[in-house]
Amino acid sequence: MSGIALGRRSPSALLGHLRTAERSALSYDHPGSTVRGEPPPSVQEREHVVEVDGELSRAVAALRAWAPHRGIQGRIEPEGAPIEEGTTLLVVAPFGPVELVAPDRIVAVVDEPRRFGFAYGTLAGHAEVGEELFLAEVIGPHRLRLTVRIHAGPATRLARIGSPLVTLFQGAAARRYLQAWATALEEEPRGSTRGPA
Repeated sequence: MSGIALGRRSPSALLGHLRTAERSALSYDHPGSTVRGEPPPSVQEREHVVEVDGELSRAVAALRAWAPHRGIQGRIEPEGAPIEEGTTLLVVAPFGPVELVAPDRIVAVVDEPRRFGFAYGTLAGHAEVGEELFLAEVIGPHRLRLTVRIHAGPATRLARIGSPLVTLFQGAAARRYLQAWATALEEEPRGSTRGPA
């Protein structure tokens, strides 16, 4: 269905991938595990955390705009996909001369006064099997903890053979997600104007 292709896919090809993903079931059996912090016995939890200055409202706005995915030069199809349980989407990211397309579905949303985030899980055609969480939490006045938590493993035999490389790539991607998310908190909100210098 998706996976790897040389060069960029056309809009019609991506639409076809998205329609197929919308008809697909989750490819794993532990939805919500990253939110609960309870990885299944067969999956090792990987967690990446950064603490930053900022307001939760800004972290939420950045997450709703898919700012973390800028860290991997990724884009979301459909553009502006809502952070709502049940949303099916594609994460499309360049990797050298090829383009990776990863189909996912949002399986949980955390929307509380002091924390906000979501988890999405893999669908057929994804290189991995499992789930990833993006979570912002208030830990003090004007202070936030941003977390990317992963409960996933390789989906194919080839990916299992290259598991150490997949783990390294996954860790690098998570760190880039967090860096891009933190950077977005420092950006001027859209539509705002600065006062006199």
